[in-house]
Amino acid sequence: MVELVNLPIKVILTGQDADNHELPAYDGLSSLAGLSLAATLITHYAATGRIRRRGHFDSRARVRLQSVKPGSVLFGLVIEFVASNPFILGVGGTLVGGVASSALYDLIKLIVKKNIGHSHEPQTQAVAVLSSQRGGDLEALADATEPGLRQAHAIIRNGADRMEIIGKKDQPISIFDGATKDYISQSIVDDEVIVKDVSVAAFNANSGHGRVFDHELGRTVAIYIPEHSQKAFKSVLGWGLNEYAKGTSQTISVKFSRILAWDGRPKKYIILDAEIPEN
Repeated sequence: MVELVNLPIKVILTGQDADNHELPAYDGLSSLAGLSLAATLITHYAATGRIRRRGHFDSRARVRLQSVKPGSVLFGLVIEFVASNPFILGVGGTLVGGVASSALYDLIKLIVKKNIGHSHEPQTQAVAVLSSQRGGDLEALADATEPGLRQAHAIIRNGADRMEIIGKKDQPISIFDGATKDYISQSIVDDEVIVKDVSVAAFNANSGHGRVFDHELGRTVAIYIPEHSQKAFKSVLGWGLNEYAKGTSQTISVKFSRILAWDGRPKKYIILDAEIPEN
């Protein structure tokens, strides 16, 4: 018998029109559609290990809309997730269906917060192992969900000031407001070419997405290798990732331009060249 886990998600909107229990129809429905798309993409990956941007999604992962309630404005979403041996638990080394909901909530938090410039440490074994072993996948998933999460902010400043996303037992998932809308909606292309030695924390050779540790900043930054350059550089990034996994201090040299947030924080490095240092 298939074990189906239902994961409730409440979306509460407050401020502006929402305080009068109404919203501008287009912006409100656009936000809900964007959030639903992002949740579907994340759930599909959790079930299958495959990243999609559109098209047909696996029947083991569905997002359904519940009735709208006043309060100020409250939407209900339910994620239907088949808990029998989903990808996310197999990677995490445990096949206990009862932990599927916790792992999926944790993954949603991680991907959402990557997109709005907030940090999130995995709170479940499954997502911690996934982040360690398939960090490049998670960067590609964050990139795939970014348009939907940007669309989810359509209602912010256009009918509501704040969107609170809550899981089972009032577990907080994320809050969208003016600051997160500015971060996800406004990007500055900085074409200055910068050269640095970095450590490769995550890399997906199929998508070109990954993450490097910038020692000057003291944190990791998302990276992307343009498709035309992936063949030339993926072996270098793969070498750097292997060294990072072994715990060595080896770095690679990269040339890159940057995508910056509105406040100047680096959002992503676009890799233009990469080399293994000479010993």
